[in-house]
Amino acid sequence: MPLEIERKFIVESEEWRKLSNSTKHLRQGYVCVATPPMEAEVRIRCTSDCGFITLKGAGDLTRSEFEYEIPLADAELMLAEFCSKKYLEKTRHIVKFANVVWEIDEYSGPHRGLVLAEVELRETSEDIQLPPWLGKEVTDDPRFKNKYLAGNPHFWRNQA
Repeated sequence: MPLEIERKFIVESEEWRKLSNSTKHLRQGYVCVATPPMEAEVRIRCTSDCGFITLKGAGDLTRSEFEYEIPLADAELMLAEFCSKKYLEKTRHIVKFANVVWEIDEYSGPHRGLVLAEVELRETSEDIQLPPWLGKEVTDDPRFKNKYLAGNPHFWRNQA
């Protein structure tokens, strides 16, 4: 089973920008979210040239993840028809630090000002060097998961 092992942090400074080597705009929404008794969430994501449907299991640091490319036109229609109330936009920057790839998500719209960094690990005990531009780790805080942010766009302003 495909597993996602991911840590997430609030970004506190702009130092990462000089290390960014790739950027793409993402729009994503949630058909359903993993809240008991459901065990999974279903996400639709669009980039400028393709669409994806993703199923993720429950969990914080480690969870199952299945992602499949779908036609962009279908993904656009699903976003509009099924995800209008649980939706977000962000620009994803790819940054390499200490031989580790970080995804820096810079949110827009009602989330403007929120910047989060994610790193995917090969195993839960993997030891990595944390960049100096990171702040508080929010891996275990469900309010910083995209599925929560999509439906609660302003909560983080008082939490970060």
